[in-house]
Amino acid sequence: MAAPLLSFVHPDDAPLTRQEIARLHEPQAPGIVQFENRFRTANGEYCWLAWTVADHGGELCFAAREITRRKLRENALAQATAAAVVVDSALATGRGSTSLLAALSSLPSMV
Repeated sequence: MAAPLLSFVHPDDAPLTRQEIARLHEPQAPGIVQFENRFRTANGEYCWLAWTVADHGGELCFAAREITRRKLRENALAQATAAAVVVDSALATGRGSTSLLAALSSLPSMV
């Protein structure tokens, strides 16, 4: 017996995944929904998928594409932007390198 689709979805993404699929059963259903979630692979790790789900006469058709690299780039960009804001703020206050080092140490690791 095959495992249910939602058993592969990351627990943090399951509520949104259920919500988006349920939209197809609403009276004014859009016919197609798109969303992203983390999906467990055969080796137990998670990858990011971008889903398109369409209702074709009561049958749901699922298509997904892997977007893990894009999500990693987006995360790295967000962290770099946060670091730049911290640096700009520390430099603008003119409190020197001590303030800058303290501000940078509060950022999450970018590795």
